[in-house]
Amino acid sequence: MSSSFTQIGESITGESIYDLSGESVSLSDDGSIVAISAGYNTNDGGRYSGHTRIYQYANETWTQLGSDIDGDGDFDLLLYSANHALSVYLNDGSGNFSYSHGVTGMNPTVISSLAMGDIDGDGDMDLVTQAYRVPIYFFLNDGSGNFTYSSQISGTGGDSTSHKYSLSLVDWDQDGDVDLMASSQSHGFRHYKNDGSGTFTHSHNLLQGGSHMVHASADLDGDRDPDVITWAKNADKNIFLGKSVNIAVENINSKISSKLIGLDTDQQEIIDKTLLDLDGSENKTNLGANATLAVSLANAKCSAVANNKSLFKNLGKSYSLPIPLMNIINGGAHADNDLNIQEFMIRPDSAKNFMDAIEKCFLVIQNLKKLLQSKKMLTNVGDEGGFAPSINTNEEALELIVQAIEKSKLKAGQDVVICLDVAANELMNEKGEYSIESKNFTSVDNVIKYYEKLTSNYPIKSIEDPFAEEDWNSWNKITNAIGKNVQLVGDDLFVTNTKRLEKGIKEKSANSILVKPNQIGTLTETLEVISMAKKANFNTIISHRSGDTEDTFIADLAVATMSSQIKTGSLARSERVAKYNRLLRVEEELGNQAKMARI
Repeated sequence: MSSSFTQIGESITGESIYDLSGESVSLSDDGSIVAISAGYNTNDGGRYSGHTRIYQYANETWTQLGSDIDGDGDFDLLLYSANHALSVYLNDGSGNFSYSHGVTGMNPTVISSLAMGDIDGDGDMDLVTQAYRVPIYFFLNDGSGNFTYSSQISGTGGDSTSHKYSLSLVDWDQDGDVDLMASSQSHGFRHYKNDGSGTFTHSHNLLQGGSHMVHASADLDGDRDPDVITWAKNADKNIFLGKSVNIAVENINSKISSKLIGLDTDQQEIIDKTLLDLDGSENKTNLGANATLAVSLANAKCSAVANNKSLFKNLGKSYSLPIPLMNIINGGAHADNDLNIQEFMIRPDSAKNFMDAIEKCFLVIQNLKKLLQSKKMLTNVGDEGGFAPSINTNEEALELIVQAIEKSKLKAGQDVVICLDVAANELMNEKGEYSIESKNFTSVDNVIKYYEKLTSNYPIKSIEDPFAEEDWNSWNKITNAIGKNVQLVGDDLFVTNTKRLEKGIKEKSANSILVKPNQIGTLTETLEVISMAKKANFNTIISHRSGDTEDTFIADLAVATMSSQIKTGSLARSERVAKYNRLLRVEEELGNQAKMARI
C-alpha cells in the first residue's frame, strides 16, 4: 500500500488566529473521529478560556461533535482552559451544553495534554492528563462523569521532568484494552502497556528525542492495527543536533521582512506590534521568538546607527552601570558534580565603579582557582564559565567561596556577597517536595528552614528560583520568611512575562525579577516588564541565556534601563566576557557621568 497521504473532507480551521487550534490532536482508531484542542479562545469565554472541538467524518464531511463522558448516549464535553480549569459540560441530548462540575485532584493544575478512554475496562470513559515537569495522572470515571484520581506514572526515564505535549489511548498491542502513548520533547514516544485493569507499565520507546511534540494515531495502511503520525520541532537531528535556526531565518526572510519595508526604525513599538500581529499567537508559536527577537533587536541597533548614538543612549535617557552577578561555581544541570544548586555567584557590592567590580570578581575567581588546585580539584569551567569541581555539598562550595573572598583581602558580606541560582524546577518531585540540600526530598517548610540556615551562616544576599515555577504558595512563604534581607529572584517563575509578574506582585511572591529578552520575544515587551517591576520596587536583573552568543545587546539594555544588576556568567568564555568588555567601554564613554546602580 502506498505511504502517501490524501486529505479527506474539507480543512478544519480554528475560530481565531489566537486560539492555538491544533495544539493537541487525537484520532480514533479508524480515523473517523478527531479531537482538536485550542489553548486559547478569543471568540467565546474570554481570551484564556480555551476550548476543545470533536469532529466526526461521514459523507465526505467533518461534523463537529463532543465527547461522551457520562454514558447517557449523547456527546458531552471535557474542556480545559489556560486558567487551569478542567470542566465537565453535559449535553441535554439536543446539543445544549451546561456546566456540571470541575475535575479536581490534579497537582499542579497546569495541563499540556489530555486523553480519554476506558482504561479500567468498566465501559465508561476515563481521563489521562499530563503537564510540564509533572507525572502522567490517571482519573477514573464513576459512570456519571465524575472523575477520581487513580494513579500516576513518574520516574521512568525522566518522564516526570520532561516537556510533555501529547497523549493517546489506543489498543496498540490488540489485546482488548487501551494502552498509553506519551510524547515529549526530551524523550520522544514512550509506550505504556495496560494490564487490563488500568495499571500501566513502561513497555518500550517508539522514537527517541527529536523534539516530538504532537502525535495522533489511526489505521493508516488498512492492516487493522494502529499507526502513528507525529509532528516534531527541528526533528532533523542532523541539522545542528536539532538546534538549527533555519526555521527562524526562513520566517524572517519569507514572512517578516516584507511587512517592515517603509517603517521608521525609531518607532520601536510599531515595529514590535507589527511582529506580534504577524505572529498572531500568545507565545510566538507561529514565527518563533528567535525570529521576532532578532528582528526587534536589529531594529533597535539600526535606529541607534541612524541617530548616530550609542545603543544605550538611544534606548534610554538616564544611565547607570549594573553590578555583576558573576558565576564562579557551577552545579545542577550546568555541571557534572553532586551539587544540587545550579549556580554559586558573587556580587561585588562595594564596587566604586564597574572596573572596580570586575577587579574584585577577578581576584576572588583567581584565589578560588588556587584553593581548588591546592585540594587537587579540577578547575575546568562549566556552561556558565564558573568552575565545576567535584564537590559533594552546598556548604562545601560556600565555604570555598568565603575563603576565596578572604584570601582576596575583601570582606565577605560587605565587599563581596554570595548569590545562588537554585533552579528548583529541576529539584521538585510529584509530591511537591524538593531535594535542595541533598538527593533526598523534603517538605517546603523544611526547605525554607534550610534557606534560613544558609543565609544565617553565609553572606548570601540573593536566591534565584528557590521554588518551582508554579509553586506560588511556597514563593510567598519564602518571601515572607527572608525577603526583607535577601533578594528573591523569579526567573522560571516570571519568564519575563507581564501577566506572571503582575500575579507575583499581587501575591507577594519574590521581590526581584530576572529579565531575559528572548523569553518574551520583543524589545517593547521586555521594556514593559522592566517598567512594571520597577513600579513595584522589584530589583531588575538583566540576564543572558545558557546558550548565549557574543552579542552584547543586554549590556546596553542594563545601562539604559538603570537595572541594578546583570547576570552574564563568569570571566571565562568569549560570550560572557564580551558583555563585560562592552560595559567597560560604556563606562569609558560616560566618563565623569558614569555611576553604579543601587540595589
